[in-house]
Amino acid sequence: MRISPLLLSVLFAPSLVRAQAAQLEQGAGEPRIVVSVSRSARVSADRAAVYAAIEATAETSPEAVQRATRKLQSVTDSLRAAGVAAQDITVVPYGLAPAVSIAALQMATPPQSPYTARFVVRLAPTRVERITAIAAAAVSGGAGSAVPGAFETAAADSVRRALYADALAQARRDAEALAAALGGRLGALIEATSTVSPNQGFQGASFAFPTTFSGYSGPSQPPEVTITASASVRFRFVPR
Repeated sequence: MRISPLLLSVLFAPSLVRAQAAQLEQGAGEPRIVVSVSRSARVSADRAAVYAAIEATAETSPEAVQRATRKLQSVTDSLRAAGVAAQDITVVPYGLAPAVSIAALQMATPPQSPYTARFVVRLAPTRVERITAIAAAAVSGGAGSAVPGAFETAAADSVRRALYADALAQARRDAEALAAALGGRLGALIEATSTVSPNQGFQGASFAFPTTFSGYSGPSQPPEVTITASASVRFRFVPR
């Protein structure tokens, strides 16, 4: 995906200096100036993985599993009919547990609890404009909920490379300022290193099944990705 300079300037409008440090060190018998800078940018997401929650309750555990399995098949069929490829659907069994209600817990002698079997269906990252249609297909097939669990952007590599250039330019300016403040000047570049931080999109920590006590209230963070690039440079310090 090609990003124009204009788009990059827009993306970097909210860019922040996440961390910045400069110091004078003594190495290999000569003084050196070391500067570390991190730059971050928030980019609108263009892809998202969707997670569908499936559960079924019955008086016995085998019956609960059977009902959940039938519902899983119905959800899968609905997703395929909506255009989701079979290889983009991953099913994760999510266990079996007694379906204890708050009202039953408050009884002096709680009745025998039924059982709830659960599955989670993960759908491979898709375009954000497809999220609602895919969620609707999953819910119409019997899923209790279908929500985006992680956001991504195809522009991550291009944005990160531009952030590196920005971070390195800032690092040189800081090194020059430190050298001047120490009564000297900046010498030759000795070393430059970089570190890559993983993309920080919304992760579905609040994902919940409909029958849990807390319920699901939707993502608590905006659908965007934070990209961070860090650079560290080492220069010779030349006293005057």
